[in-house]
Amino acid sequence: MGAEKTYLAADLGAGSGRVIAGRYDGRTLRLDALNRFENNPVTILGHIHWNLLSLYAGIREGMAIAERDGLAPASIGVDTWGVDYGLFDASGRLLGLPYAYRDSRNDGMAEAVCARLGRRAVYDKTGIQFIDFNTLFQLAAEAKESDALLTKASLRPHRSSGQRPRHRPRRSARRSRQGRVRRQP
Repeated sequence: MGAEKTYLAADLGAGSGRVIAGRYDGRTLRLDALNRFENNPVTILGHIHWNLLSLYAGIREGMAIAERDGLAPASIGVDTWGVDYGLFDASGRLLGLPYAYRDSRNDGMAEAVCARLGRRAVYDKTGIQFIDFNTLFQLAAEAKESDALLTKASLRPHRSSGQRPRHRPRRSARRSRQGRVRRQP
């Protein structure tokens, strides 16, 4: 048996979170929940968002308990939802609270994307289920609602002038499987 190592894991579920200490001595793994906390999404302007500040506070509390108990983690990991996302600017700053997968803006988006691209094409490219809250469909909802999503070509003048373009780009570049760029209308 070697020296015992401690690993912390933050497990964030749809309704609650917890920080767990895993202690491994080379033969035996022992798991202890250090704390549990609620995950209460917030509604802002009629949309459901993850309350990242509350989640962060719950994780920090678990880390403080580990420190108080004399645990020195070799690493810390976070397990969370697989479909939600956050948008960051070029400096790495979060642009806003992420929408929760349960938000109604996702309703009907799987059908809308499949109507535009075809179910077979979506499945062949992604392998995902056709459920409105999957990331692809959430991103489609984001694009539908937002005039702030700019193509790379539109970002150049935006970054230098600070002004958004007055039009949406009519063409976008897409990489094919062979790595060539082809234009789409």
